[in-house]
Amino acid sequence: MTGKALQSLVVTRAGLQPNATNWPRTLHGGNWHAGSALNLLASVLFAGLWLTGLLIWTRRKLWMRSRLRAQST
Repeated sequence: MTGKALQSLVVTRAGLQPNATNWPRTLHGGNWHAGSALNLLASVLFAGLWLTGLLIWTRRKLWMRSRLRAQST
């Protein structure tokens, strides 16, 4: 571990060498200065998309149910 960030190392003939940064893992783990804030923002955005999708689906189902009820009477 270097500072607060995790760093992977590769064993070579010359010794331990730092491996290339794995950005997806770094972003996912929140191991960089703004990672936690971006993870929170993404979580809130995805939760909002899920909730609005659920709302649209529910309204459509209720609208179709009331439309079918109106046609049968």
